[in-house]
Amino acid sequence: MSALRESSVLNDLELSRPISFSLEASSIFGRLGKRLMVILRSPGCNYYQRRQGGCSYCGFSLLTEPRRRCTPDEYASQLRYALEASCAHDVDRLEIDLYNSGNFLNDSELAPMARSALAQVYASVPNLALLSVDSRPEFINTPHLRTWLTSHPRSFAPELIEIGIGLEVFDDDLRVTELRKNFSRQDFASAVKRLSKTGVGLLTYVMLKPSLMSDERALSEVVGAAEFAVETAARYRVRGRIALEPTFVVRGTTLEGQAMKGLYSPPTSDLVVEAVTRLHHSVGAVRVGLWHEGLDSLRDPIETTTLQKYNLHQDLSVFTSF
Repeated sequence: MSALRESSVLNDLELSRPISFSLEASSIFGRLGKRLMVILRSPGCNYYQRRQGGCSYCGFSLLTEPRRRCTPDEYASQLRYALEASCAHDVDRLEIDLYNSGNFLNDSELAPMARSALAQVYASVPNLALLSVDSRPEFINTPHLRTWLTSHPRSFAPELIEIGIGLEVFDDDLRVTELRKNFSRQDFASAVKRLSKTGVGLLTYVMLKPSLMSDERALSEVVGAAEFAVETAARYRVRGRIALEPTFVVRGTTLEGQAMKGLYSPPTSDLVVEAVTRLHHSVGAVRVGLWHEGLDSLRDPIETTTLQKYNLHQDLSVFTSF
C-alpha cells in the first residue's frame, strides 16, 4: 500500500471517531444516572472564525477539526463509537451532551443531513433520558428547529432534548463589549420564546468571572443572569436548568494575555463555592462545570471531587469541610 493510500485510510478512521468522549455519574432531573459527553470532530464555530474574532474567553477552537468536513455518516459513526466504547448502552439512565465546539443548529457548521444522521443514532438509545446541545440564540429559530425535530423518529419526544445558551452574565454591555458575545438579554428571551413552541428544554450557562472584575461583581453577574434565565423560562413555560461555568484560562485567548500580565486571575475555589451557594439559594439546582474538555489541567482534584458530589446530590453540606 502506498504512503498516500495508507494516510487516506488513517484519516478516514480518524474522522469516524470523536475528538473525545467521557462517561461519568450525573444527576438528571434529580435522579442518578450517567452523562456521556461527546466532542464531535467538527469544523468549529463560525462566530469564532470571524475577522473580528469570537468570544474573548473561548478556547474551543483547539477542539475542532478544520482539515476536512465530516460527512453525515462520519458524524453518526463518531457518536456510535463513543456509545460503544464507553458502554453507555448498559447505563440505566443516560444523558448525552453532544458538542460540535460551536452551534449545533447552525447549518454552515453542522448540516441538516448531519443533524439528522446523529438523530437516528441517539434516538435509538433506549435508556436516553436527556440530549443536550448548544447554540447561540440566533440559530434557535423556527426553520432550524422544525427541520431538526422532524428528522427524528416519531417516537422520539422533544421533551428529551435541551438546548444550551451561554448567557454568561446579566449585564448586556459586559456581555457584548468585553465578552464579545454580541447578543442581549432580549435576544436570549426571544430564543426561549421560540423554544416554547417545541417542547424542547433550556440549559443556561452562567460564567463566573469571565473578564476583569471584582469577585463581588462576578457573584452578582452570575446570580443576576441565572435569575433572569429562570424567570424567562417560567414566563414561556420552558423547562430550564442552570449550569455554572467557573472560568479557566485557555491559551490563545484575550484572558491569557491579561493573565500573563498579572491583570487577571481565574476564580478561586472559595469563590466557586460561594457562587454555588448563592445560586442554590436563589434558583435551586445548579450544575457546576468540571472542566472535562481537556483545555485545562490546573484544577485541584479535591475541588472537582467535592463539586462532583454537589452535582450528584445538590447538597450544600458537602462544602462544610471544603
